[in-house]
Amino acid sequence: MVELLKQERKLIEANKTFEGSIMKKHDTTMSWKKHHGIISGEYLYLYNDRKELRENTKIILKNTKAIIVNNEG
Repeated sequence: MVELLKQERKLIEANKTFEGSIMKKHDTTMSWKKHHGIISGEYLYLYNDRKELRENTKIILKNTKAIIVNNEG
């Protein structure tokens, strides 16, 4: 099982167009939480931290335009 998750994560990373921190507002608590995100193919994969093998959330980005915004400084 772990090997399969490692292979899937490597495939996601091999096809990524973005990787970094993403803030997501949670439905139940209505609070913002920082996630590690990867955009690969038509999906945004959210992980609780950078080292996790299985995504916490998978969001379809089909027919959308994503804009990367750097809010540093």
